[in-house]
Amino acid sequence: MEFYPEDGNSQDTVVDCEVCCNPIQYTVKFDRGGNATVSAERAQ
Repeated sequence: MEFYPEDGNSQDTVVDCEVCCNPIQYTVKFDRGGNATVSAERAQ
């Protein structure tokens, strides 16, 4: 999974965990300088 600033300031994807098979939602937010902040939480 790859995220790029040119694809939008806020992006998310849901991936099944290979260990527990539960879905995880990853959210990536880019600031004006292109620096990324990543968060992950259990998807519902």
